[in-house]
Amino acid sequence: MPRLYPSAPFKEPFGDLIVTSADAVEFQVYSQILITASPVLGERIAIARSRPGSQSFSSESDDRPPIHITLTEDSNTLDGLFRLCYPIAKPEHAWSHRELSLLLEAALKYRMDWPVSLLVKKLIASAAIRPLHVWACGCRLGLERVARAGAEGALHLTELGTYNRMREFVPVEEFVRDVHKVTAGDYFRLLDFYRQGGSVCASFTLTNLAGSSGDGPSHGTYGDGAYTLVRGFYETLLYHDIICRSSDGRDFPLHKGLLCMCSPTLSDSIRELSDGDLTNGDQSISSCPTIPTLQLAEDGELLAVLLRLCYPGEPALPESLSFLLALQQAAEKYGMTRVVDQIRARWEMLAKRSPLSAYFVASGANLHDEAKVAAKNTLHMDISAQYVVEMEDVSAQIYQRLLNFRERPGRRVAFDMNMTM
Repeated sequence: MPRLYPSAPFKEPFGDLIVTSADAVEFQVYSQILITASPVLGERIAIARSRPGSQSFSSESDDRPPIHITLTEDSNTLDGLFRLCYPIAKPEHAWSHRELSLLLEAALKYRMDWPVSLLVKKLIASAAIRPLHVWACGCRLGLERVARAGAEGALHLTELGTYNRMREFVPVEEFVRDVHKVTAGDYFRLLDFYRQGGSVCASFTLTNLAGSSGDGPSHGTYGDGAYTLVRGFYETLLYHDIICRSSDGRDFPLHKGLLCMCSPTLSDSIRELSDGDLTNGDQSISSCPTIPTLQLAEDGELLAVLLRLCYPGEPALPESLSFLLALQQAAEKYGMTRVVDQIRARWEMLAKRSPLSAYFVASGANLHDEAKVAAKNTLHMDISAQYVVEMEDVSAQIYQRLLNFRERPGRRVAFDMNMTM
């Protein structure tokens, strides 16, 4: 349980800065210590001092009130972090791996060089006992040195795994079930490292150096490829009577009647738009009518393909499974039944061709049936050394669930889709 009040020396009345934690504990500290330790906090403090009503630092203003800043970390984390920065005796008790991870994450965030160095050494020192905890921390924070120390600490074990606080062995299958913010890509690289006995090439990394959002696949990463497929259609379209505008400001000339037939949702929006135009003052018969603009929530890449599918013909569709999934969800949102069927047919064809990618995309979107079909389609493949980029957007638990399914495909395996990063 977090403390309600900070302990000494963070409750002395002499500090010129009050730092409020996420759980509303106020630390009264000396700003110069934090400014020296962290350039990030130094900037925050400078901004706080520049606000109207704040008194700037001066040796002549001993009675000035302290300035205030609020940080997102909880009080336990800030207490440990400030103790590492203060010129006082350091805590003698051993931090848990969770506490070390939170402290290190905060120290990295605030660019505190010495605390980072100390905490990294403490983590690496525990790699022989709790290797996977160290590996997971390194992956979460993007610290290759820490992740490598954890992975190497597991090499001496007959079976890949780690030890809990009770010194009981925990196999990797059970460990990843409870680990958070570790991706399937991280897990794949760990298994590959262990399978090779650590004898990997010089360029091998355990962390995803390219970075990942962690928020699921984003169709926006495909640039203008999707729009290129349908650009010619919009450039030659004649006699349009409405503009559909995307969230990023791209305009598409279209026809009201066709949109109304394709989507009941868009039909309602167009009707409301038309009714609004009629009530905006009286227009003379001779005045030139303006083409109404309908604002939609989707971005231009997605909207370009979605709206093209409302028209006759069979346009080329992107091969990105993530894009197709986003396209299907948008079509379902607008009630475009025929369009949904087209997209699903394309998905099924590509999913058979790339079942591993389809599995991770569907799992990340909590699509139970699609994920299960894709998992079955991987049974004829050797996936032990097969990497797909979609692994970086889903949790390690999702990868382990696939491995479990492949070990016993004839048995019912629970596909719990509520697995978060």
